[in-house]
Amino acid sequence: MRSSYLITLMLFLALATGCQKEEDPPPDPTKEELLLDKSWSASEITFVSDNALRYYKRGGSSNTWDFTYDVISFKTGGTGTYQNLQNSVFNITWQFIDAAKTRIRFTIYDYDKGIRKPGTNLVVNWENLVIAATSISYSEIYTNSDNKSIISAGNRATL
Repeated sequence: MRSSYLITLMLFLALATGCQKEEDPPPDPTKEELLLDKSWSASEITFVSDNALRYYKRGGSSNTWDFTYDVISFKTGGTGTYQNLQNSVFNITWQFIDAAKTRIRFTIYDYDKGIRKPGTNLVVNWENLVIAATSISYSEIYTNSDNKSIISAGNRATL
């Protein structure tokens, strides 16, 4: 009788200490959480301008364009900054333009073809947007003030 009592007590203790509720894993970050408050530096961009194919890869040796200083930051509330090739910083506003959050439209203020031009704004569309913790990829479409459209594909990484 004593041994059955002892066995029952040991089983009860084993079950009581072994049956702890596991914590739920944290939810995956939202696309906004992945995108916001990071500096996204150009890592690889291919684009067509004036019927010429241009290419940049960070650290590459066959670049035909330099995007070394090209950095964009998206902030909470639909604001942010864009730093261009000349290392100048411009204010932006941005928004997702589809429910799946695979498209963003942003406006770079007082910006025209790489230079500061007060009163001229550039509207840029990113489509096919894929956002990860440290990288984003997209297709980019915009039209310069001279009505020349630029189409590109890009990859960016966090600094």
